[in-house]
Amino acid sequence: FFFLFSFFFFFFFLQSFRDDSKKHSSFDPHHALQHTLGNIINDLVFGVKYARDDVTWKYLLQLQEKGLKLMGVSGAVNFLPWLRFLPWNLRSIRFLLDGKARTHEIYNSLIKKREQTWEQRKAVSDESFNILDHFIDERMRREDSDIAEERLSTDIYYTQEQLLHLLADLFGAGLDTTLATMRWFLLYMCKYQEVQEQLRAELLKIPDCDFDLEHLEQCHFLRACISETQRIRSVVPLGIPHGAVEDFTIQGCLIPKNCMIIPLQWAVHMSRLKWIEPELYWPGRFLDDNDQYCQPADFIPFQTGKRMCPGEELARMMLFLYAGYIIRGFYIRLSQEHEIMSLRGENGITLVPQYYEIVATPMRNMKDLVKDDDVGMYKAVAVKKDIKSNTI
Repeated sequence: FFFLFSFFFFFFFLQSFRDDSKKHSSFDPHHALQHTLGNIINDLVFGVKYARDDVTWKYLLQLQEKGLKLMGVSGAVNFLPWLRFLPWNLRSIRFLLDGKARTHEIYNSLIKKREQTWEQRKAVSDESFNILDHFIDERMRREDSDIAEERLSTDIYYTQEQLLHLLADLFGAGLDTTLATMRWFLLYMCKYQEVQEQLRAELLKIPDCDFDLEHLEQCHFLRACISETQRIRSVVPLGIPHGAVEDFTIQGCLIPKNCMIIPLQWAVHMSRLKWIEPELYWPGRFLDDNDQYCQPADFIPFQTGKRMCPGEELARMMLFLYAGYIIRGFYIRLSQEHEIMSLRGENGITLVPQYYEIVATPMRNMKDLVKDDDVGMYKAVAVKKDIKSNTI
């Protein structure tokens, strides 16, 4: 279902990729990724799709980008609350609060439209295909329930405020992390050409008629490349803050109730105690002796435990499909102006690459690029690069 549902967006994205590669000697893949990934999230969460030039959509994307940077800059307020009174933090907080209010206005409009058409939609089908509809369905069911406890819970868990924050969290977290991961993936594929060649060789073994999510999930080197990208550049370096609901002790350290817990995902993924040469981009660390994908216990891109990211499955499917389609269909490299660039990234709430442009050549123009099984052979032996400068 997901593959069929997303086909339109992938077609649009690939067409945009081809158009940009024809119109420009190099281009920034960010906006095509942002629009198509964002519309997949929009359809799943709200049941709506936006045109690329839609004014509301442009505003939401602009707010999302600027808001992420400002939240990162203002992050110290979480640790030192008095910093919120400093002028620059006051401006940032005011922008974020104004953006939140405007976003909630847009969401309220979408909610109202879905509620007004609820009876009409239910007359056609009892099924709901987006999260907003499911929430409305459950809220109405509880309001009409004969069970007093369910009716009372509506005023606690199914309020309009809860719904607004739920929608914002799902849209923001769903788009930002997947978009950042895809941008890092393309950058590393451009930087490490031998990895790109071996990955393409694996993808080209899949017949055109079988090139779908089910077969992509069986591509072990593809899974390894995506996992290594998520490890070496954790897009949420500090993880997602959690809170202690009661006092507890771990390894002799008391964690008091209501204490904020920040998991430091970056430290887990870059620990020299757990990873061999963690600064090196080496997908082979996720393959066993039989070239099968294996996931170490210390790899937690979606965190872990009962409160791990609920969007893991969706993010994984989108990453497989986008990465697989791009590398199978195009040979990509960095533009001449960006061949030597830092891989440190820019940190806000998410860690994103610095601006870069790529040159994408459709594979039909490069028939001799990939040969049988003798390309790359990067899997088992890491090709040493200049780790300190992060350049090839």
